[in-house]
Amino acid sequence: MVNSTRVYPAWLNLLGYQLLWFLAIFAGDKSLIIIVICLGVHFWLSPERMDESVMLLFCTVIGIIIDSILTLSGVYIFDPAPDLLPIPLWLVGIWLAFSATLRNGLRFFLDRPSLALACAAIGAPLAYLSAARLGAVEFPLGYLITGLIIAAVWVPLMILLIVSSRWLDSRALA
Repeated sequence: MVNSTRVYPAWLNLLGYQLLWFLAIFAGDKSLIIIVICLGVHFWLSPERMDESVMLLFCTVIGIIIDSILTLSGVYIFDPAPDLLPIPLWLVGIWLAFSATLRNGLRFFLDRPSLALACAAIGAPLAYLSAARLGAVEFPLGYLITGLIIAAVWVPLMILLIVSSRWLDSRALA
């Protein structure tokens, strides 16, 4: 059942993501409890909880796989080295928080795929490069090569995320 009475504005969703991004970068794994609490609020406010759960799980798993491959390939170095996964848990938290924007704050991209791809090609490398400048990750290949790799990964990733989100929206209308 769709609960349309508890909807929060896109700007609040995007602001929440940005705050959680900074929190994860500066607080590391200690940020996870706050990210989980914020995701709980996100789900409480979300009108389509099941579809939102599917999107969060799908996007986060894809993000973990992609960033793990890039880490194992030597594109990223995390210090201290993560224990559980090739990437630190705070990065998993960022993926969860980002996933929560796809069907809310970033929904306007669903009808503007060219803009979404351009923003992914520019915004994703800038986010990772910012994290590196803040000391959260190191790029042994340098900023330019790493930025180009991230852009090359994020363009098809954004296509996949748009298609997935549109598919979930079409299911909700059926």
